[in-house]
Amino acid sequence: MSAEKSAHVFSEPTGRRWQRIRAGAYILSGISTIAVLGLIVAALRPPALPRYDAFSPAAKHHPPVVVGSRSARLRESARERLFRALRHQGHSPALRPSHLPLRPTRLVENNQDSIFVGFYVNWDDNSFASLKAHVDKLDWVIAEWGFVTPSGDSLQ
Repeated sequence: MSAEKSAHVFSEPTGRRWQRIRAGAYILSGISTIAVLGLIVAALRPPALPRYDAFSPAAKHHPPVVVGSRSARLRESARERLFRALRHQGHSPALRPSHLPLRPTRLVENNQDSIFVGFYVNWDDNSFASLKAHVDKLDWVIAEWGFVTPSGDSLQ
């Protein structure tokens, strides 16, 4: 056999390949060590949650809400935008619907042909306060969440 045929296939006499493999192993072990330490720190450190004082007066009216569905998240963000806009204009949201100022209403003399209709939405506190104040004068109450199906034979 000649010298060329007896040489090993993966033989590399300069040793550069082994240096590269060793350097790569050091880098990979360093990265994996940092990742494992990060996971351990994340598991042991408690999450940063907003403070909630259950005994404060405001906690009775605004308990923490877990918003799960997309429509609930959209409704909650719209509510927050509304309150921010009201605070920006100098209004403060009332804690109870009974403390909300009611807009003056003009009632026409009640004759036999008149029908008094009130609209109620569940996302506006003033709507509920107004409904309570005028429920004895209304013939119909139309709720915001009632929808007629496209076929027209039932309500959703």
